[in-house]
Amino acid sequence: MKFIFLFIIGYFSGSLMFCYWLGKLAGKDITRVGDGNPGAYNLFKAGGPVLGTAGLILDFLKGFFPLYYVKETGFLSGLSEVEFALVASSPLLGHAFSPFFRFKGGKGIAVTFGIWSALTFWKVPVVMGGVLTVAYFSGMDDRSFYSALAATATYLYFTHAASELWMLWLINFFVFVLKRSQISVFK
Repeated sequence: MKFIFLFIIGYFSGSLMFCYWLGKLAGKDITRVGDGNPGAYNLFKAGGPVLGTAGLILDFLKGFFPLYYVKETGFLSGLSEVEFALVASSPLLGHAFSPFFRFKGGKGIAVTFGIWSALTFWKVPVVMGGVLTVAYFSGMDDRSFYSALAATATYLYFTHAASELWMLWLINFFVFVLKRSQISVFK
């Protein structure tokens, strides 16, 4: 019962399409900008840096806050490894397959950073962010988020990460594969 409750809370948190709604409040339809994704990058393009930053922070927090809270309060204890990984990935699943967006949703990049920040105290996001920064400034292909996930796997391997983090990584990877036509960090 605890697993189902935590999964639903995380999924609901992730499904809130803050960037899209902020764009609508500003009179912009961000799905008609850039790659059509209802995320922070298109909000930056359509609504400017203030709205874009607000949307980016909200998307990050909807991944970070639910997991940080349940982790710090001990609610994650007692879950199996699979249950832990599913609860940890629930904000990403909610964002990528939002019922508020006909189960299409966004790419989940900011949400992913929030999830990994809550679980690894910023270590994995620093690895992913470093790879994305190098990719951006070296002119790498715009699908370089896969490189960031590969760097994350390398980090998990060398730090002997727990199996539930590997399961989370695997879910993260499969969500990006399913949404591969939308994965475009630098467009």
